Amino acid sequence: AAGGGNLFQPEYTRDVEVGAKYAGLVDGMPVRVDVDAYNQWIDNVQRAEFPVPPGRQQSIAVTINVPAAEVTGLELDAEIRPVAWLDFGVSGALTDARFVQGQNSALIFGQLFVFNPYSDTPRASGSAFATVTLPTPENWGVMDIRGDIYAQTSMYFSNNNSTITPNTRVPGYGLVNLRYDWNHICGTKLSFAAYVKNLLNKEYYTGGFALGTSLGIDTAAIGVPRMFGVEMTYAF
Repeated sequence: AAGGGNLFQPEYTRDVEVGAKYAGLVDGMPVRVDVDAYNQWIDNVQRAEFPVPPGRQQSIAVTINVPAAEVTGLELDAEIRPVAWLDFGVSGALTDARFVQGQNSALIFGQLFVFNPYSDTPRASGSAFATVTLPTPENWGVMDIRGDIYAQTSMYFSNNNSTITPNTRVPGYGLVNLRYDWNHICGTKLSFAAYVKNLLNKEYYTGGFALGTSLGIDTAAIGVPRMFGVEMTYAF
């Protein structure tokens, strides 16, 4: 599009990562820990943009290349079983994704577009869970209850938020989920589960559609409200 055609360049990524994995016993308790840090360099980042071509009154959608971006992050995944009937785990990520200053613009049909911030990437996200195995008779089959939470910080759903498409920030949120499982009911191949997602019926946004430049309006995507469900499974 920069030359009036429909060509965009391939995107390339270089990545350096260092980490450690551990699985074993700590004071007699089974423990598993994975942790890593990484840095990623991206060239010719492919992004959608909405320029107005010469001789037209309305914008069109084209794929263009932003010269350079960089992503730096830390990740953790850990699980422990302090007693036979309890499993507990956490996972999390810290992500610093950004377009490189001085290499964060693209010229499309003679129009300059500046890209910042890096969209759809919360700075921090994470989850935690606990699974309790119920003290039921062995011939009943295994029953357990799992509770988990997920949370993330705010993010933007437009790469042009700092220039032509403002107000595309969606706030962070936290969700609580519960699940009950009864596996191999009374020694059979039948299993049952019941669950509730978004237990607190939290109103939240998962992202959006940045069409402010093209249509004059942006749309935020609403997350799923509280939802109940049951499952029946038979293993052949």
